[in-house]
Parts: sequence; structure tokens; C-alpha cells
Amino acid sequence: AEPIVLGAWPRPPGYRRWRMGVVDSVVAASVRPRTAFKVIAQLTKRGTTYDTLSSTKFRGKSFATLDAKLAVALTKVAPQDIQWQIRLKKQEAIVKGRMMAGCQILHLVDSYFRTTDADARIFETEYRFSLTARGGNLAAFLNSWDETLAGLGEPPAENILETSFLRQMRKYKI
Repeated sequence: AEPIVLGAWPRPPGYRRWRMGVVDSVVAASVRPRTAFKVIAQLTKRGTTYDTLSSTKFRGKSFATLDAKLAVALTKVAPQDIQWQIRLKKQEAIVKGRMMAGCQILHLVDSYFRTTDADARIFETEYRFSLTARGGNLAAFLNSWDETLAGLGEPPAENILETSFLRQMRKYKI
């Protein structure tokens, strides 16, 4: 199997895209890509905690090697403050005779970027209103718009979307 290679540590606005890249890299590095996707997707399920991710088994199959590769890849790209948290959690695991799982590290990373629902809604609204087509590239703007909407937990009211979209479209001469 291939090593897991991740992009540079993202800034908050780019986290969702970076996180999708993590999923793609894990899946590509696995000898069982479909099952690897299900393993990595479990992190987004409600009720998933740091402790529930300690096992490297999924439906009876071991993903210890892939999980260890994920741990190395995440630690490599993480900034110092996250690396410190990882080292601390690894030390706690060692004291308990356990190994820290890569999925647990990814859970820490997700927690680092997590915002409250209210913060997320405000950020998403501000981001939507700030979307522009650089250099008059309407296709790039539409792709960014669609990507932003696809990542929303709950889409805003239709009238808000329409107003936001029309505000941007007025800038174009068709």
C-alpha cells in the first residue's frame, strides 16, 4: 500500500476542502479503498468520540497499518500547537499500554477546526457574501458557490440565497 500524503495545513476557510483531501489520500493508500472510506467516514457520525476511535478494526478487519500511516501523515503537517496535543495524547495512551490511532488524531484535528453551530452559520453567510469571480471567471465563481452550498449542514432560506447570488451576478455584463 502507498504512503498517505497530505496537503499543507489549511487555514479555517480551506479546512473542508483539505479534509476531503485527507479522505481521498487515505482511500487511495488502502488496499481496500471502499472499506477504508467507511472507516474514515465514521469520524463524521454523531456520537463518535476520541475514545470510540481507539480501535483500528472495522467490521472485524484490521486497519492498523493504514491508521499508523494516517497518524504519521497528520503529525507531519500539523502545526506546533497540534503536535503538542498529539504528543500529550500519545503519552497518555502509552501509560495505558495503548497506541494512539490515526483516526484519533484526525478527531483532534476536526475538534481544532470545529466551531459552534452559530459561528459556523455566521462564517458561512459571510463567506457566501464574499465569494467573487476573480478575473471575471464566472465558471470559477459558480463552482465555488456550489461547493460552499454542498458543504452546508442546513441550507439558508431561499430568499437569502437568491439575494446573495443576485448580488454577485450584477457584477457581470452578459
